[in-house]
Amino acid sequence: MTADSDEEYPLGFNAGQAWAEATDDQGAVENIETFTYDAGISFDELLALYKRCIDPEGNLVEDDILDGFEADGRMLTSEYLFGFIDGVQAAIKAAKGQLGDDRAD
Repeated sequence: MTADSDEEYPLGFNAGQAWAEATDDQGAVENIETFTYDAGISFDELLALYKRCIDPEGNLVEDDILDGFEADGRMLTSEYLFGFIDGVQAAIKAAKGQLGDDRAD
């Protein structure tokens, strides 16, 4: 299993952007948009935020998510989760910028 932090952040970032561009779950988007990093943030808190995005109905347990990464030969890392959150926030910012540009026309 790999957990190379140099690879995990970009993978998470790309996944976050793709999720944000495809989702219609406004509640999850707002959770990520208003999220601010804190030095004491735990892996479990990051995982809960991620889980809310990928499983809005709450059908998965954390082990299901971890097992999915393990099946791909990877470990779910905090670097991936930080990347995911940053990717979603970047997509939100870009979308808001485009909305502002559209209004200027």
